[in-house]
Formats: sequence, C-alpha cells, structure tokens
Amino acid sequence: MLNDFSLPHTTDATGNNTDSIDFGALTQTTISGINGSVTLPDSSFVKDAEMRQDGMDLVLKGPDGTLVIEGYFSASPTPNLVAPDGTTLTPHLVDAFTLKPLQFAQNSSTMSDESPVGAVKEISGDATITRLDGTVETLDLGTPVYQGDVIETGENGAVNIIFIDETSFAVSEDARLAIDEYVFDPSTLEGTTNFSVLKGVFVFTSGLIGREDPDDVTIETPVGSIGIRGTVIAGDVDNAQITVVEGAIVVRDFSGNEMTLAGQFETVQIDVASGQLNNIGQLSANDMAAKFASISNVAPDLFSSVNDTAAESQNNDADAQNDGQDGQGGSEDPASEQNTDQEAGQDNTAGEAEASGTNNSEAQSEESGSDPAESANSDQGETASEGASDAQGQGESQGEGQGQNQGQQPSSDNGLGKGANLSGSGG
Repeated sequence: MLNDFSLPHTTDATGNNTDSIDFGALTQTTISGINGSVTLPDSSFVKDAEMRQDGMDLVLKGPDGTLVIEGYFSASPTPNLVAPDGTTLTPHLVDAFTLKPLQFAQNSSTMSDESPVGAVKEISGDATITRLDGTVETLDLGTPVYQGDVIETGENGAVNIIFIDETSFAVSEDARLAIDEYVFDPSTLEGTTNFSVLKGVFVFTSGLIGREDPDDVTIETPVGSIGIRGTVIAGDVDNAQITVVEGAIVVRDFSGNEMTLAGQFETVQIDVASGQLNNIGQLSANDMAAKFASISNVAPDLFSSVNDTAAESQNNDADAQNDGQDGQGGSEDPASEQNTDQEAGQDNTAGEAEASGTNNSEAQSEESGSDPAESANSDQGETASEGASDAQGQGESQGEGQGQNQGQQPSSDNGLGKGANLSGSGG
C-alpha cells in the first residue's frame, strides 16, 4: 500500500514544522513539501532504519514499514528528523549512514585501492561491516576498516577497532557505528576523526589525534555530540548517558547546551525531551564494570584498571564491615554493663553507710562519755538478750527487763541503728 500525500504545514516562530502525523499501520508513506523538522513515526526509524538515497529523496526502511521523505537532499536547510521521544537524525547522521547512488556503482576492487584506516583487534559474537558500495561482510580478527564503513554488532556481539594513530573504538549490544571521517598525517601526528553511533554502548580511547584540540575528534549520536580531549570515554546511547573515564570531554545537546566533564566516571544524562543536560555525578567502579561488561571482553587492557578499582572498592567495603563487627564484638553487653554499674553502686553505698554509721556512733559515744568499744559491746549484748528472750519463750517481764537494762545505752543503740538503715537503703 502506497500513501503519497503532501502535508499542509504550519510553522512555529522559528519556521519549523509543527504538524503531528498519524502514520497508522505504516507500510509505505511519502512525506512531501517538507518545511522545517520532520516528525518520524517512532524511534526505530532513528536507530534501526536502513537509509538510502533515491534521487533527491531519502528512503527510511524501518522494522514496521518504509518512509519516503521527498526532496530531503534538495531542501535548504536540510531538516532534522525527530522521533516522538526526542531522539534525532541530524543531517550529519543521515549522511553517515545513507547509501548513495554513486556508492552502489562502486565495487570492492575500487575500494582495495584505498588504504585502510584501521583493523579489527578483538571480536566476540556476531558483527558485520557494510562497505561504501553496500557490500556486507562478517567481521573477523584483522578485518581492515576504511573511511565510510559502518560496523554493526548483534545483541551479544562486541568488536574493538584499532586505528593507525592508536585510537581504539569498541562497540557492543546491538550497536551501529559509522567511520565518517578519518584523516591522519604520521609526519605531523595531526589529523581529524569523526564518528557516529546510532545505538548500543561504546568505549572510545583517543590516540595521537585529539590530544590537544577536542574539535579534532567528534562523536555524533541521536541525543547529542561529544568533543574529546586526550581521553577515554564510555557511552550508553540507548539510555542517553555519557561517562568520562580519563581526561576530559565536552558534551553538547541539540538545544545548544554544553557541559564539560573531567572527573573519573563523571556522567551526564542527556534529556532530549526537555532539552537539558543533567550531571548525575560519578558512577562507582562496580557500576562501570557491570554497565560495560560486554565491551570488557574485547578491551581487556582498558577495563583492567576499572576492574582493579572495582575490586579494591569491594575489599575496602569488606574491611570496613569487618572492622565494624570487631568493634561491636569488643563491647560489653548493655545488660552486663548495667549489672556491673549496679554492683558498684551497692558497694559504694554500703561503704558510705558503714563509714557514716561508725562516725555517728563514735560521735554519740563521745557526747555521752562512753567508750565506743563499750557501746558496741552493750549493743551486742542487747541484741543477744532479745534473741535469747524470743528463742526460749521466757516471760515477758524477764525479756522486757533485760531489754530495758541493756537499752539504757542510747548512744550505742542510735549509732548502729543509723548505720544499718544506710546500708540497707544502699542494698
């Protein structure tokens, strides 16, 4: 089914198209009379569409149908193609991934006359390379890479490419990478490189190019662009996150915002829907190792430092936990500490009571003219007499008589009485 139509366009203050298009069950749809940006049916046309040029028209063959944008290559300015989620096919990205008529006429013999700019260093799983003439090859170790090639990996595939200036570019997780431009002069060690990544995860390590000027190396994505200065950078295009591993990078979005990242594992979240760059701080080494685990298989040297940092962090956490447990084990049980404190209090109280009782007894004995020893003996006699009276069950008069006779020692009786009361209260 072919639906050819010209859209009546309305424009905003900047002249961009603001029409909302209902594509329905899209099989093939043609958009003509473009004015400003073009709205795509969904983000699959950004990430997964096969792009080719047909005259002045752009043909996007997506998973659910084909979209023809008439006059795309003759439009001035060339429009952005924007998905509902804000991801964008810029003219640069379209140029990087579009097969052009002249390229179809080329053949591999013509391409063999050119010098490769790099080669496959490591590979894991499924990965292919599409040449300028549209030929698709399965990647293998040592496969040469030329300017204009497009590298794609499967969901579990990963590939690491080493370039002649010692730059390396590793991609994985259903990635699409285009070698847009690669120029390098070995005599001056200067050059320019431009790459485009439509989806997947990647890790880029700069070589001789771009160590001084970030404009010498640029990575374009559907969420923004990255300028690189002598660095290692990791990107998750699908989740719009860019992380600096070493060095510094400059991240720019389509709204004109710009942010510089220079701290290890410092990460920016690119919010294309709201047009904002959000610095989300530094990821942990463990998070980095887990997030880019698929790439670590093809770039073991690069990730050895990340994995070492992650292992060191885990060891430090384990040591801190063990120290905490040791500290808890060395302290007494709170109940035991409370019992110890109570026993100490009883001892102190008893000592104070004994001292107080003795001092009071001596003081009272001195006032009555009695010797303290005699007062104590008299009081002991009183206690014995009372005990004997109760035990033997003798007459009340005899017990009272003995109690009265012995009780005529006021100073000794009052002294011990006070002492006993203090000791008892302490216990």
